[in-house]
Amino acid sequence: MGVKFSEELAEFVGLVLGDGSVTFRKGTNKVKFQLRRDAKEDRLHYLKFVIPLCNKLLEPTLKKQVSLIHDRKKNTFGVSVESPQDKNIL
Repeated sequence: MGVKFSEELAEFVGLVLGDGSVTFRKGTNKVKFQLRRDAKEDRLHYLKFVIPLCNKLLEPTLKKQVSLIHDRKKNTFGVSVESPQDKNIL
């Protein structure tokens, strides 16, 4: 299956490069993806645009939606998704 280039994909790539992180979980075959921003300034943008975009682009592959994350200590808000145990997405 090839990648379909679109304006949505370009927006997602920009978000990943600017606000994202991808980590390989030691001792597992899992990859964790997160996007985080300032909880006060960016929460509404994430709720209305970023989360629906991530779900639209990631759910068909991962078969699950992104989870909300809110770190009160760091004042960050965002999304997180982890690959299934039996599926390496790299």
